[in-house]
Amino acid sequence: MNILRRVEPFLPPLVGGLLIVVVLIGLIGTAIKNPQPHDIPVGLVGPAPAVQQISSSFATAAPGAFQFTTYASEQDARAAIDARTIDGVLVLGAGDPQLIVAGAAGDGAVGVITAAFSGRRWRCRRHHSGVHERLQSPRKGIDS
Repeated sequence: MNILRRVEPFLPPLVGGLLIVVVLIGLIGTAIKNPQPHDIPVGLVGPAPAVQQISSSFATAAPGAFQFTTYASEQDARAAIDARTIDGVLVLGAGDPQLIVAGAAGDGAVGVITAAFSGRRWRCRRHHSGVHERLQSPRKGIDS
């Protein structure tokens, strides 16, 4: 009985701590078991049929991986990158399609976007935006 009184104050925190550990292992374990990108914001600029074809093909090939937003112009898409609304943009136009990724988006998002679009013949440029550097002109801050 004397031992029970000594242990009794430690039981609620011990049980609570063990419960938290079990819950965290359950949540982290499921994420580590099958890591997949989801809802990465990407912009699309170009003719409506081409934009629709790209978004539907990615919806089929990688459902839920990307969240596409259509922009009227490359400048609008760059503004969205600067505002950190999107992490990259695919510009489809008269010339070669271009993939522009935000350098400040982080290696994970940039890597996924670049890898997903790298199987196609698109020229990829890194767009350094956000806190580190703002665009002054259409070409400043872009590596070819």
